[in-house]
Amino acid sequence: MKNKKYLGVAMAVTALFITNLKAVNNSAPEPTNPIKILFDGKGTQTLINNNPANPGARLATVLSALRNFGQNSTNKIGTNNVNTSYPKYILYSSGTNIITDRMLADKDIYISFTRGPNGPKKNYAYTTNELNSLEKFVKVNGKSILLHANHGPNGKYPNIYDDDYTRNNAPLAARFNIGLLPYFVCGESAGYMTMTVRTNSPGQELEFISNQAPTIGSHDSCIIVPPTDYISIAKFPLNARVAEYQGSNTILSPTALSNSIVSNYTDFAILVHAGRGSVIAVGNSGMIADYGSPIPSFGLIPMQSNLMFFLNCVSYLTGDINIPPAGKGPGYPGTTIP
Repeated sequence: MKNKKYLGVAMAVTALFITNLKAVNNSAPEPTNPIKILFDGKGTQTLINNNPANPGARLATVLSALRNFGQNSTNKIGTNNVNTSYPKYILYSSGTNIITDRMLADKDIYISFTRGPNGPKKNYAYTTNELNSLEKFVKVNGKSILLHANHGPNGKYPNIYDDDYTRNNAPLAARFNIGLLPYFVCGESAGYMTMTVRTNSPGQELEFISNQAPTIGSHDSCIIVPPTDYISIAKFPLNARVAEYQGSNTILSPTALSNSIVSNYTDFAILVHAGRGSVIAVGNSGMIADYGSPIPSFGLIPMQSNLMFFLNCVSYLTGDINIPPAGKGPGYPGTTIP
């Protein structure tokens, strides 16, 4: 666990997120040591959110939640102690720019909501220099990555890669010995999966991540192959099925995951400590998108405990060590993890 960071008192945003954050109070004093989040501007959910034709229609909920994620502080005003809640995060986007050491230098966490398939005039693949910078960001600089991947091809497209959401994310995951395999995992009934967030780990990481987030939901996932040393955050449900794409453009009948050739890989979300930093990899990104937003699939942010799970992952990865009591907000004294 990284050192606890002192929290700032204001928030700024980049232009790509301004449609979601018009209520920012710019009159607040500048933070002295804020937590800075860099969103990958080429992530599928981010690109949809920033579409000029319908701006802010995909990530309004999570961006608003981060904007309003306060940190309690007691300040002396005259002779009185006044309890105040300060914003915690500053949000940035890489936009269409190449990710560099300089861009990452003052950031605490990099969040990717799935780099999608390439297409005509579209190339979302990481460059080698970007991968080098992100690997150094975690292993050397002690910072963190939250990588929401997505499903592999499902056979609905003439070109199998048109629906393979693992291809451009796997190289980043591989830098931390995480494999993303191009399979399509879903639930038995209508595809939806409900998964239990595990609650115990030697370093109490899961006690934090699962706090007030007992379950999470998703339409589908890829297969995650974890490294030898990792922490399982959530497993696929027992009734999970997997579509095993084998080189044809025909949709193959889903097979029970437990009876498939990838039956040993049952993790939907994992935590990996790498060098001085940490990475959380999750098998789906539509789970954090706005409810009612239908493209490329309906967003599921209010389902199960998806929103709280996302906020817990961000808080843990940026050095928070306090678990507030149930019914209390962030910063309220509670259980401290190592």
